[in-house]
Amino acid sequence: MLEKDFTTNVSVDRLVNIDLNNKTLTGNLSFATTQAGSIKLGKGTVTGNLTVDTPNVSFTNEATVSGTTTIKDVANNTFTNNGSLQAVLLQDSNGTRFVNGQNGQIANGLTVDTTANVLLQGQFTKVILTKPANLNLSNDSKIAELNTPNNIQATVTGGVVTSTSGLGNVEIKNVDKDVVYPKVTIKDYVTYKVTKDSKDYYGVQARIMLPEAQHAFLGEDDQVVVSLMNGQNVLSTSTSVGKGKAVLLEGYFKNEFANEKYYASTLFAPNVKYPSLGWTTTAWEATKMAPKPTGLKVEIKRGDKIVSSTISTLELNEKFTDGSSTQELSWETILNNNLPS
Repeated sequence: MLEKDFTTNVSVDRLVNIDLNNKTLTGNLSFATTQAGSIKLGKGTVTGNLTVDTPNVSFTNEATVSGTTTIKDVANNTFTNNGSLQAVLLQDSNGTRFVNGQNGQIANGLTVDTTANVLLQGQFTKVILTKPANLNLSNDSKIAELNTPNNIQATVTGGVVTSTSGLGNVEIKNVDKDVVYPKVTIKDYVTYKVTKDSKDYYGVQARIMLPEAQHAFLGEDDQVVVSLMNGQNVLSTSTSVGKGKAVLLEGYFKNEFANEKYYASTLFAPNVKYPSLGWTTTAWEATKMAPKPTGLKVEIKRGDKIVSSTISTLELNEKFTDGSSTQELSWETILNNNLPS
């Protein structure tokens, strides 16, 4: 037990609880032992980093840690956070269970830096993946934002993921293996002109398809969310006004192109509000020198839960034409026709 504030780096190499006694340890704190059992870090403040390398220990934190908490290895039973952590780096190569307790806080997110299975329990504002990962969420657990960088494959089973970011691929699975979620196919995103009410609208059209084999997996509360990307940044998001299996199939995935059925599309127009009755699209502000979009993301949301996510990083198609948009349009043409007055 600390009797007063202390300034030093502390290394613990045996099975022992550390009671900070609401005092402040200015420095780094590390635990490294192969002894089996449990360790609790009591209430107080650590101004530096916390490192935990205890392969046979269930670790509980109740402290406030201002630096990075690095979990190198803990027993399968768990690392439980009931305190306040600035950032967490999970590196356990054997897989582990991380519980963010009812009072637990992680200010800058949990970074998963391991390919081993990870079980998450509790509420997480942000989870960042650096490697392909298998995440299992316990019942009533939620990730508000799951960040997957380019070329990272994430598989999430159970719980709720509210939003995704980045250009990685996210596969959502139900705990019940008989439940399958629908997956949209991204066919293209193209420079496009639409004439509506005698006015020309220039933009980028997302062209997506729901194959017939996926129709049966749609739910009655499903909505389609399409995001136009530049790198990992979202330029604009278009959400279907309608929801539910019947509405999506009859009102959205109803078109045919090049002898393929079940197409849907939505238009992103920079600096202009395109009047669509079927989609709600966020504003997209672009200057004359704005870089062209580099990708498209399509998600299906069921209530507040994402059940499907698809990413495409194909180049923007500036050669597309059809019966409505009859000329090839460069990205520069799109911008020049949509510059603010």
